[in-house]
Amino acid sequence: MTTHVVHWSYTSDKSVMEASRAGHLAYVKQLVSDGKLLEAGPFEDESGALLIFRLESAGELAELLQRDPYTSGGVVTETRIYDWRPMLGPLS
Repeated sequence: MTTHVVHWSYTSDKSVMEASRAGHLAYVKQLVSDGKLLEAGPFEDESGALLIFRLESAGELAELLQRDPYTSGGVVTETRIYDWRPMLGPLS
């Protein structure tokens, strides 16, 4: 299993975000229930979000990100992905 950190940048158009919010929240809650998404949340300034996944492959991550309503709804304007090796704390 690999831990992936995803940094999303969001559109500044709040109406685009609001249109996809309910679907996005339902989707990420399911990913948490499935044990795939460990942590997620927006930045205080609402410019984007940080998501931490633990998955079998980068291909699975790409597929999950594409299915997210924030991606298909145009909320996400940039995605940066980092493979991460937690050394200390509850995720290690």
